[in-house]
Amino acid sequence: MNRKGADVDRRYMRDKSQVPPKPVVRLGLAILRGVNWIQNSIVPAPMRIADLSFGGYTLSEVVRTAAALGIADKLAQGPMTAEALADDIGADPERLFRLMRFATVHGIFKISRASRRQQGPATTLFANNALSACLREDHPNSQKHLILAVVGKQHLSAGWQELEWGIRTKGRIFEKVYGEAFFERCANDMAIEDTYSKGMSALDHTCGNTILQDYAWGKYAHYVDIAGAYGSFIAELLKANPKSTGVLFDQSQVIHRARKVWQEDASRLALAGRISFVAGDFFKPETLPCAQSKKTAWILRQICHDWPDEETVRILSSIRAAMEPHPQECTLCLVEAVITSKGEPTADVRDRARTASDLHMMIQHDGKERDALQWADILSKAGFKLTKIVSTRSVFSIVEASPVPITSSMAVMDATQAA
Repeated sequence: MNRKGADVDRRYMRDKSQVPPKPVVRLGLAILRGVNWIQNSIVPAPMRIADLSFGGYTLSEVVRTAAALGIADKLAQGPMTAEALADDIGADPERLFRLMRFATVHGIFKISRASRRQQGPATTLFANNALSACLREDHPNSQKHLILAVVGKQHLSAGWQELEWGIRTKGRIFEKVYGEAFFERCANDMAIEDTYSKGMSALDHTCGNTILQDYAWGKYAHYVDIAGAYGSFIAELLKANPKSTGVLFDQSQVIHRARKVWQEDASRLALAGRISFVAGDFFKPETLPCAQSKKTAWILRQICHDWPDEETVRILSSIRAAMEPHPQECTLCLVEAVITSKGEPTADVRDRARTASDLHMMIQHDGKERDALQWADILSKAGFKLTKIVSTRSVFSIVEASPVPITSSMAVMDATQAA
């Protein structure tokens, strides 16, 4: 790695997940609303709709391709021409140059100032910037695996071609395209499942600090992270709350790899005495961790949005049953992208992300994002009472609910009998 390249990239390799304080966010959104108004005023409507439809899809595919090719990782060595990059990754120089040129126009990667006059595969030097650095494997907020998991060819991208069919028929889009449900596909292909689990861990790198800071996790002595993948979130909880303990729960193949991840990470290995690993099926309450006689947060992060209403009620009912015999010590904490949009144009990237995620869930899982009223209804059917929704500076909110007496919850009884 040359000295200049190392110095340039070092600027971008710090943790960038911290969101500014709420007053700064509100001011920034007000400015963005003004910028959007100006843009919509000066760009003719036909040109704007064409740009939204063509440019948005193209940009998504370019970012995915850049992540798959590992371009940002190669540029960690310093600025490179498309010709040198192509030789390194096994690609066509001219086509790679055109892809990189498009990316730089959209602020992803940058062109070295010295090579701007005479552009071409052999002369233009490309380098990382703050955005492209997040595609590096070793970035503290790396989004590489999240992008590959969300829009990768084996995960979701082909499903968008059948969105019209899904809207017309209410059919399961992912199954139509790939021939099986997403989680069945993960169970049958370890590589796909591993990419998905890494992607979910990368999601924590997007806004994990904000979720940790904007909710009072310290009031709990014990955490149960349901379907927590490789445990990136519960690791941060345990680090932030040194007297607490926790359980990481997921399917057996995920837990098997999670143990290896923790053994190979020195910072997590130091938490070994405070964490336990449990494998099971969250539809079966008898496989869930045992309730503790201490104040416990049962955490599901972006899990319920993967499922339609009926299955979500079954999952939550199963967890409610597992809270016995200490329900009074238990709080359900759902980290979800709660829909707050009123359907009006918005400059808030968080609102855009929530409604976009809603469509992703429709295509990939036949799931959905929900608003506050929908959450209250789901929770009541599963044996819980919605106590509050705590918004954070990120896309996600914490939906907090307390268990109601099991004798008054038919949903819990039904789930136990079904299991």
